[in-house]
Amino acid sequence: MEAMTHKAAKDQNAARLFTVLAINLFAFIWMFLDWEISMDSLRYFIFGPLAIAATAIINGMIGPETKAKIVFLRWKNPLPETRVFSKLIAYDRRIDMKRIDLEIKGASGFSAEMQNVAWFDYYLHSQTNPLVVSSERNYVYYRDYACMMMILVLTASSACLYFRDHINLILICILVLTAQYVFAALVAARSGNEFATTVIAVSFVKKFKKRKRLSERSEKPTSSSDGARRATLETKDKKFSDEQKMDAARRVVNGESLVEVARDIGAPIVLLRRWSAEFRRSPEYNHSDRTPGGKKEKVT
Repeated sequence: MEAMTHKAAKDQNAARLFTVLAINLFAFIWMFLDWEISMDSLRYFIFGPLAIAATAIINGMIGPETKAKIVFLRWKNPLPETRVFSKLIAYDRRIDMKRIDLEIKGASGFSAEMQNVAWFDYYLHSQTNPLVVSSERNYVYYRDYACMMMILVLTASSACLYFRDHINLILICILVLTAQYVFAALVAARSGNEFATTVIAVSFVKKFKKRKRLSERSEKPTSSSDGARRATLETKDKKFSDEQKMDAARRVVNGESLVEVARDIGAPIVLLRRWSAEFRRSPEYNHSDRTPGGKKEKVT
């Protein structure tokens, strides 16, 4: 799952990583070559390219978790996704912790495996976002940069046994490669943490925006036809005077059929129901002035 996550970003960084290796190869040959082609100088032409090729191959064979161990110097759960909810998001000001707690209760107490699974689910829904794409690419680039420098440091250390006559230059190479590793590892660690939290930040912004849009839609008319229907009813309602409405409502309350009254006065049944409800709430409607059958009693 982690390998799938970084595959596209790794392919995009291929040219940049190749440039880094080419520069280091040129520097190595320039340091050792006395520019007089001889059998002794040819060994540098052979060792340098072989070391670079071996580095590229080994770097391609190492998995993301092993690379994370080299970058973060953590043997257990080195991937930043495994601690994104319990630690990393607390330092990201783009993330509202209260909303996170409401959405994912107890997320800070998840195990490393559960945090990784939950994070990957959010990643799948936000991986095309420009912020996520950019942060992922930077992390993968500096992570691979650091790993290649570590491999070259080990290769250069083994070269001390073969190039004893230039041990001082070999030590300088090791120092330069180590400095590159330290720099790349520090940047990679920061980029990795930022990548993990960016996925969460982008995912929750999208989620809350979607909820807001749905809430706004629910407050609007469900359709244009519903709005037109209500407008038509209001227009018809205004055609009747208050006395006509009161008389029609009184007839319905006193037991006449809604259909008959509606047909008689030419009003929609919906309006008759509304008028009747309003009449029942009015002071003129007196329950004590009605017989059980629904007819008003004549007062003598």
